[in-house]
Amino acid sequence: MMTNFHLVSSLIALAFLSLTGLASIPSTRALAGNSSRINSPSGLNLAALEARKLYFGTATNNVELNDTAYFDILDDFKMFGQITPAKGMKWATTAYGIMRFPGGSQIPRGRPPRWPRSYRSIVSTSSVTGKDKQPFNDDGTWRETMWFNTLNTSYIPLALHAARAADPHTKLYINEYNITGTGASYASRSDYASFIIQYTGPKATSMKNLIKDLKRAGVPVHGVGVQAHETVGEVPTDIRKNLGEFVALGVEVAITELDIKFNTLPPDAAGLKQQKRDYEAIVSACAEVKGCVGVTVWDFTDKVGKYSTSRSNTKTSRGIGLELTRQLLADPSNLIIATCRTPDRATALHALKDTAKDTLHIVALDVADEASIRASRKPVEEALGGRGLDYLYNNAAINEGDDTAFTLDAATAVRTFHANVVGPALIAQTFLPLLEKGTRKVIVNMSSGLASIGIGGEMAKCATYSISKTALNMLTYKQKVERPDFIVVVLDPGWVKTDMGGEGAVLEPEFSVSSILKVVTSLTAKESGKFFRYDGSEIPW
Repeated sequence: MMTNFHLVSSLIALAFLSLTGLASIPSTRALAGNSSRINSPSGLNLAALEARKLYFGTATNNVELNDTAYFDILDDFKMFGQITPAKGMKWATTAYGIMRFPGGSQIPRGRPPRWPRSYRSIVSTSSVTGKDKQPFNDDGTWRETMWFNTLNTSYIPLALHAARAADPHTKLYINEYNITGTGASYASRSDYASFIIQYTGPKATSMKNLIKDLKRAGVPVHGVGVQAHETVGEVPTDIRKNLGEFVALGVEVAITELDIKFNTLPPDAAGLKQQKRDYEAIVSACAEVKGCVGVTVWDFTDKVGKYSTSRSNTKTSRGIGLELTRQLLADPSNLIIATCRTPDRATALHALKDTAKDTLHIVALDVADEASIRASRKPVEEALGGRGLDYLYNNAAINEGDDTAFTLDAATAVRTFHANVVGPALIAQTFLPLLEKGTRKVIVNMSSGLASIGIGGEMAKCATYSISKTALNMLTYKQKVERPDFIVVVLDPGWVKTDMGGEGAVLEPEFSVSSILKVVTSLTAKESGKFFRYDGSEIPW
């Protein structure tokens, strides 16, 4: 793994070195007040400072802080002068009403996130608007988010004014992806590059027009974050021009989430050389534009990165599974494998895939068919491309009626038990080797409040369904006992307005799922083996 750390370090530092002419950089002693100097930069951040940038930074996740070799590099000021919580400050990890920051407060360990001296506080609309974080579609039109649908375009100035009122010293950025270039010139002409050529230009133009409108109206905005999630060989060739056009509007720019992925793995030697050139091109563009203040990479090892979070969801063709997939797709760092019994008939799921580029893979899996479950492992492995599986969501369930303990039907009970208990058990078995390779190793089994003897035991109906979900709860506990290195929980999504929820359900799928994601992403080992409601409160067995 150390080879991967140094690989990224060497190829990015070259971009700064080429501009500084290998000028001398202060050593660690000189930074502390000693006058000795060395002949070349000994780290990415020192190279950035020599190039008169404010920082070279990285994103990180809480779960990575226990890796000693990783943390030693992360905590070295010569390497990184700025740190971004990749997941810990997202919408799903903060509570409604009273805001909690359990993840962000831990990065880096023992102190708050590290900012350059003049950047003690930076807020972007990504932070303010949560999961619906970027304002534009790829064609430059406004994205129809909960914010846009409720407040129209006014949500942007409202958020910026609110942030300014909370802290008048805060730097306010708008962060967006697919605005790295103007769209006029690309290094490659593959199908993917043609797609970007078609849409990136209008999106970058829309962002520039938004900045103009905000500045004209006196709305506080200080910078644009260019995420720069790119693909090897398909990096824009007019990045410097594009960044300069943003700066000319009276704002700063920063490369905020830089990574350059391969479409196929493993990469060959030629591909690695091209990736190096692509990194150099982007970092050099920032170095050459005076108003580009710094570069942040989206983590610095192949172990993690843009697709560092992989999730497999069962029963995604409708209901909670479909909404879960939709919300996970809002974060481009998620790689999602969505399974369903008959993918050809999952029109809503395919509609999501049409707009998800390469972050969503659809795999056939019937939870009631062991052969189908076993056969799903190969396409899931291929979708992961050698990575591990971080989260497994078992959503699939059936409820065939309002029977009671004295009226239940044997055949119905067997079908229900197979789908609701045996299916999730076999899925966890099948994907166990992939989970073992994952960073988080989380299994989420969707249960029901009806499974709780403590709160649901007084209702006679839905006996078969309730019994099966109680058995699922015990399966979860047994999984936790057998694998203490995993986090395994059961979650009650609430009474949700889905086909299964039926008439009278009170929760919208959007609210239930966003609450579930908040709970799941903040889970720690001490919560393993427990039963939670969608809002994070614990349910008695």
